[in-house]
Amino acid sequence: MQIHLKILRILAKLNMYNRETEFCRKQLTQIA
Repeated sequence: MQIHLKILRILAKLNMYNRETEFCRKQLTQIA
């Protein structure tokens, strides 16, 4: 169970990171 929770936390962090990078890309494309 503990390992499962750790994996879920890592996936959540990766998901947030992906959203941030996507947002940055959209901002950059708007500027360019």
